[in-house]
Amino acid sequence: MLKYKKEEELKQLKREEEFAVRLKKIQDKMNAMADTVVRNENEKRLKEERRILELQMEKEKKDMLEERDRKSRILNQNVNVNKYLMDQMEQKKETKIKLKHEDKLLQERLLNDIKIKQELDDEKARTHKESLNYNREFILKQASEKKTRGL
Repeated sequence: MLKYKKEEELKQLKREEEFAVRLKKIQDKMNAMADTVVRNENEKRLKEERRILELQMEKEKKDMLEERDRKSRILNQNVNVNKYLMDQMEQKKETKIKLKHEDKLLQERLLNDIKIKQELDDEKARTHKESLNYNREFILKQASEKKTRGL
């Protein structure tokens, strides 16, 4: 982008130098003509030529300014487009990071929920096993008491 801008500036400087050279040539021509013509007869013609040259210089100057403005607008538009694209890329990057973080939090929460469920299931199984053991012991104890009473 900077390279493009520098190239445009160099081209503009070159055009301005060429314009200055043309102006110098025109001025030199005007001076040379003033020295070589007869004053009275050529005065009107000289004025007309100067007027035409001035109009030509104004037109060239106007054209150069319009060209500079056009290139400046194009450059600014390119800068704005690039800025917009960079902003879009940054937003996409931030969104990706945010989604990744949210996914990680969700995974951690799910793993924690699974761990809690597993602990509850383990506790249920342990309680059930203890209940079965208690019932077995109770039945064995009753059977043993019945046996001892029945004998």
